[in-house]
Amino acid sequence: QHDCSVHVFEKEKQWGGLLRSAEMEGVIYEPHGTHVVHTDDEEVWDLFNTFTAFNDYKHSVLTMVRGELLNWPIQLEQVELVYGRRVAKELKIKAEMTNIPHITRDGKLYVDPTSMDFESWCLRIMPKEVYEDFVSPYTEKQWGMHPSKLAASFAPKRVQVRTDGDKRLFQDKFQGFPDATRGGSYEELLRGLFGRARFHHKWKMTLDRVRDELTRHPSAWRPEIVVVTAPLDDFCRTVLGKLDWRGLTFSHQYVEPVNFAQVGTVINWP
Repeated sequence: QHDCSVHVFEKEKQWGGLLRSAEMEGVIYEPHGTHVVHTDDEEVWDLFNTFTAFNDYKHSVLTMVRGELLNWPIQLEQVELVYGRRVAKELKIKAEMTNIPHITRDGKLYVDPTSMDFESWCLRIMPKEVYEDFVSPYTEKQWGMHPSKLAASFAPKRVQVRTDGDKRLFQDKFQGFPDATRGGSYEELLRGLFGRARFHHKWKMTLDRVRDELTRHPSAWRPEIVVVTAPLDDFCRTVLGKLDWRGLTFSHQYVEPVNFAQVGTVINWP
């Protein structure tokens, strides 16, 4: 629409990073974990649907707590069933105090996540019993350190308490997954989004190679915007020192045809 010249430098032969599909025994799956499209922007949703077919999948996550499969984010009514009324009442009171940071209303001080560590923030929005079952062991397993050593700045996006009964992980108006029964795929979506962009992938591009291309030919390369999606190690080099990372190991297994291999698409084991 704006006649922009777009160049995509891709290290691999296939674009899209971790957003891709694979097939095993005729079953289409995502080798790098589930990616669900969710947005409140109708224009974005309509644009995506012009490129590939989506179903109306609503993503929900289950977590094994005290021998029960409960929903994540934490649900007030489920806490009452498993922990009893006292804990549920404490959860409700704390959850209602976390809506608006920095603001005092009705004599209550609302939580500012930038002023505390991850564990302290969580204990401000939920009872200790709930935190120790749902959050603490899972967080330590994922990040490799005690939650009190982590910053709370990212906590509001990772940890929620729901009192409205909404069991979906995302609460956006538009949600879906590419509908393979109608030919939908993320590859098709990416082809549509990239459109007429020029691809540079045959050189096994690294960030240094892109830098060289941008500086070696200043007359040919005058981009108004450069978007980098490289790993932070590549981008920062050694400026920030050695960065701490936690990785994921994916294991793929074909399950003989059954109605459901498990009761949910994602189940967490804290």
